Amino acid sequence: MKNLSYCTLCFCLMLALSCKKDDLQLANNINASEEVALELFQQANFKEGNFSIKFTQLIEDTRCPIGAQCYGVELARVRMTINENGLLSEFDLCTDDLPDLKASEKFTYGNYEIKLQNVLPYPTEINESTPASEAVYECPPTNYITETQVSFVITPLNTSIGSN
Repeated sequence: MKNLSYCTLCFCLMLALSCKKDDLQLANNINASEEVALELFQQANFKEGNFSIKFTQLIEDTRCPIGAQCYGVELARVRMTINENGLLSEFDLCTDDLPDLKASEKFTYGNYEIKLQNVLPYPTEINESTPASEAVYECPPTNYITETQVSFVITPLNTSIGSN
């Protein structure tokens, strides 16, 4: 009987520890024009616009490590999800405007503009004392994606009609 109780306890403990980070939600309230930072799978409520916004995916990060010389497109692109009364809308934000990827630093939702401010952490070199021409760059560690954080600002658009 002790073994059954021990096995049940172990099973319940393993079940509790296996909860994914995406099961967590941040229930903070955000205001217009204030910079907000969210970790992957966190959500914030924007009461003024009556919707919530969630950081759902790091799509890519090809930014050049600090101090390195890189060629090609350098960007970080993230996917965000808006939930307004159960209706979900997904959109991508990018550290640079790239029409080919249908991604931009800004996204308009209703009467609001959502603008990407930053994506952290920024890529780094393994050995910063090595000359850039000989440097070896670190692939993102396995926890890089789960530790990624985006910051953005939601700004009301000017909706007033011109006056005489």
